[in-house]
Amino acid sequence: MTTILQIPDNLKIDQLFEEQEQIMDSEKYKEYLDYLKKFFQKDKHQKYNRKLTDNDDYVLINRKNEKREIIIKTSKFVNLYLYEKEIVENLNEILYQISYLVENFENINDEERENFDILKNNYILFRKQLDEIKNIESNFSSKLTKLFDEKIKNLLLLTEKFQARQDIFNKIKARISIKQKKILMRECKDGLTSLNQDKITIFAKDFKVDNNDIENWIKWIYATKDYILIQKKLSEIENDIISKNANYDVHMREFIYSPPSIEKKKL
Repeated sequence: MTTILQIPDNLKIDQLFEEQEQIMDSEKYKEYLDYLKKFFQKDKHQKYNRKLTDNDDYVLINRKNEKREIIIKTSKFVNLYLYEKEIVENLNEILYQISYLVENFENINDEERENFDILKNNYILFRKQLDEIKNIESNFSSKLTKLFDEKIKNLLLLTEKFQARQDIFNKIKARISIKQKKILMRECKDGLTSLNQDKITIFAKDFKVDNNDIENWIKWIYATKDYILIQKKLSEIENDIISKNANYDVHMREFIYSPPSIEKKKL
């Protein structure tokens, strides 16, 4: 069991988690990736010498002027899934040790009393970080729940629209050609409704069908449009769910708690 926090206790893990996308999309991060690529890729023009410092920083040294250095300080990250598990194990062990000391508090020596205070402080620090990770999980679960609720709502609406569309279609007695449907669809884009009786009469005469059929075809076109829009909305929701799951998993597995930096020295 370790009693050392990998993530510094002065950081708010849940707040920093919300900033992961911003960190990775920043110009500084892109610059970091660019220099990191230069460090590891084959140098065709032999512009840089390379070295690794004792602090595990990567350094690009200009061959023409060795006093000019680019120091690449890598990001520090941790797998929050594993880190959470480690914190829980630590908390259980700390509680076990505290319980033992409490039960024997009258007989413990000064060293054990000091250890009790250390354990108590460690418990507070580990508990704080566990609560912050739980907050991340709770916030993500809440976001997903809202998306799934919206998905279900739209699925029910899609079923209703499908039935309404089918009911309208069943009222139509005369079929019209694809070309005639396209004419009506163009008119619908211009705002034609079932209340525009003058145009309905004109189309009924041209298509050699009853006015009621033209009106129902117009209603069917609008119902179809509504149906397609809901399908599109459902697709967007599903893509959002997939995207949020993927991003969450990436940031949980590679949580950046110390962003990288580039230091350019001109000695």
